[in-house]
Amino acid sequence: MNNIIVSAQGVKDKILGIRNGEGYKAEILGLKNLSNMLGITKGFPTYFGAVPGSGKTEVLMEILLQLSELHGWKHVILTGETGKAEEIYAKLIHKRGRKPFMKVTRKGVIIDNPQNDKEADENFKWVSEHFMVIDALKIDTSKPFRWDDLIESVEGILNLTDFKYDSLSVDPFYEIDREDKPQTDGQLRALFHKVYHYCQDNNVVVFLTSHIIQMKRDVKLLDGTFDRSEPTAFDFSGGQAWFQKGFNLVTIYRPNVLLDLPDNTPKPNEVWINVRKSKPDGTGKTGRVKWYFDYYDTNRYYEIIEGERLFSRDWIKEENNRVDSFVNKLQTNQYWNEPKDNESTAPF
Repeated sequence: MNNIIVSAQGVKDKILGIRNGEGYKAEILGLKNLSNMLGITKGFPTYFGAVPGSGKTEVLMEILLQLSELHGWKHVILTGETGKAEEIYAKLIHKRGRKPFMKVTRKGVIIDNPQNDKEADENFKWVSEHFMVIDALKIDTSKPFRWDDLIESVEGILNLTDFKYDSLSVDPFYEIDREDKPQTDGQLRALFHKVYHYCQDNNVVVFLTSHIIQMKRDVKLLDGTFDRSEPTAFDFSGGQAWFQKGFNLVTIYRPNVLLDLPDNTPKPNEVWINVRKSKPDGTGKTGRVKWYFDYYDTNRYYEIIEGERLFSRDWIKEENNRVDSFVNKLQTNQYWNEPKDNESTAPF
């Protein structure tokens, strides 16, 4: 049996490394406010929870795209509620290009300003380089399909390719929970233990999404009716094991447009992203950010900062421009050391 006791002297160099800022570091995300709060760190899982229709799949895809656009990450995704593999790829191509991929709707309506053939081809190549989709419809639902089955399938297939992934997403969680009866708290703990060690052993991030069981309609709206309240970290389907064994834990909530708020009512495309738990320490913090979904044109989320709509990476460009402008102002005149006519050049 491996020695599970570790002395401080045995890891002194690593301890000193932590003192000097080494160790786990979170990746910068493309949207500023969430990047300041949610730390996506290789070696650790991130769990999302929301009621159906809240946009958890769209939020997940947005984060995956940001990680690819900024850091070149590659992803394997199982998202059974989104459709067939080709439909998922088409959605990602739309998002990458920030213009509609389809030229004609399924009802035969011509779409304005879609990606041209060159753009669509470039975005197809980019998506194919960064994403690999597991077709949930091809999974044999007559048999149990657990975490171990998923990993065996993924590694068995991808080991035959040169696709080395940085994240594995299962959306929603029950795609690897194919039994009529729900898993017990102990079974969930055992699963999350496996997920964590898989992240650590392979230096990847695992994203799991879950439905929320909390469906209380106890929030009064402006018209006198009631709607669902915002989910907490303990409302994940399956119980509090999600909160206790999770590292990053995020809830997603689409507030009703009639919600009575102190400042103003929510926008129709508004989503609240609540970081309920942040691990490892120092890579993020708890709190809420607001995103807004641009459905038709870009199919991407944006933030509103100082009244301006900022999509992924916009804030990075803006801050870089500010830094460049500041540096340019500091640039001294090339003739700064030439004396003025009335100045002496003598050293004393």
